[in-house]
Parts: sequence; C-alpha cells; structure tokens
Amino acid sequence: MAAIQSACIYAQKNKLHLTHIETSHWDIYELIRLQEHVIIPEDQLEGFRLFNTIHTNHYIEGTTDRRISWVPDHMNDPARIMAEYALENLTAFVEIPGPRVIGDLPLKIRALDSETDTPSAPVQTDHGNVYSFVTSVKGKERAYDELAFYNNGSLTKKAISILDSGALLQFSPVFGNPVLDLEAHIGNGLFAKDILHHACLDTLGIVSSVLSNMECAKASNLQDLEDMGLMSVNSVLSEMGFDPAPKAKDGSPPASV
Repeated sequence: MAAIQSACIYAQKNKLHLTHIETSHWDIYELIRLQEHVIIPEDQLEGFRLFNTIHTNHYIEGTTDRRISWVPDHMNDPARIMAEYALENLTAFVEIPGPRVIGDLPLKIRALDSETDTPSAPVQTDHGNVYSFVTSVKGKERAYDELAFYNNGSLTKKAISILDSGALLQFSPVFGNPVLDLEAHIGNGLFAKDILHHACLDTLGIVSSVLSNMECAKASNLQDLEDMGLMSVNSVLSEMGFDPAPKAKDGSPPASV
C-alpha cells in the first residue's frame, strides 16, 4: 500500500493526470476496490486515509483518470528477465535486432500468451523439434489446467518427450503434426487431449481398451450399416408378431436397424 501511495504522490508531483498503477498483491487490490464494503485492517487504515486524501484533493473531473489493476507475478516475468539480462550483460540501452533469444524469455512470453488469449508461440525442445498446440474454442486453455500434459501455458517436458518418441502415432497421425490440435477427435468420444493426458499419467491402457471397441464408432457411420449383418425392419417386425411394413413405391429395400 505504501508503494501505491508513493506512485500516486509521484504522479501528482509530475502532473500525470492519466495514471495506471499495477500491483501483484491481490489482497491490497481487493481492499482498494471494495474498501466501502469490507472492514479494513487496523494496520492499513492510515495508509488508506492518505491514499484516498491524495486522490480526492487532486482529482480534476474530466481530466484525471487513475486506474489500479492486479497483475500476477509471472505476467511481469518478461520485463524482469530483460531488465536482469541488461544489468548483467550490457552497459547502455540497446534495441535487440532480429530473432535473438534472451535466456528463457520465449517460455515466459508463452506463459503470458495463455493469460491474454493471444496466439501461442512454438516451444523449441531439446530434441530440435518444435511443438505448439491450437484450441478450437477461445479461452479453452483454462480447461487444461487439470490435465497432466499442461503446465503454465505450455506442454510439460514429459509430454514433449512422449510426442518426440512417436508412441502416440498408433492412435492417430494427429500426434505427428508439429502443431497439435488438442481438440481433434480420435475415436469413441476421446480427443487428442485425453490421449496425451493418459500418456503422461502412464495410464494408456485405459485409452487402448476404449478405442479397441470400435463397433460403437462403426455403428455411428451409416455407410457401414450394410456390412454389420443387421436384420431388416420387416424381419424384426415379423419376429415381434407385427405385419411387415409395405414395400416402398420406388422399390427400394427396407431400412435396417
């Protein structure tokens, strides 16, 4: 809270009417946002009084616009990495040309992508292969948090190792693509994300047993019905004691069930 107050004082001294303050402290952010509806801790009362006094005394309607937002620590990692790299390796401000890589900055930017719903950047693995993944629905990344292959916006090392080995190609050629569609349907209601999840948990036996029963998937394809040796509708009706349905006027055979 003292840091936010100092930022407000700095903005006032420098006549910065448009101010955007970011904090990674969730509790302080919530206290500021809901201070009229919650009990402020006693050790924070003085800080809030000073903060509100600065804001009230120097607010100009139509000119002053001050915003405070909460940003998780990891979303500031790219800026921190660049600053630390500069302190350790440079003596002056520079603009880095081309695709130069600074430490693990690409991984941090990828993690940032998952929070801002921007396109995911490919991850370079130790084996020389590049893997990325796409999703069919915007914001779907959050649904992957509980899956074993997903960690902070990117594939885990184990998931990448499994994809590198080609072990999942037996289930679908989808796993051989450099851009992996996690929402691709593999069979019997299982998607690529399910296969990769069980592979990382070493429970592929469950997946294999589900996919091995392909009769269900085959039955869902109307073009394969004739190959399944099913009884005709008339035969079923006869067995049940009903009169068979009359033949169609165009002479077409009865349907099968």
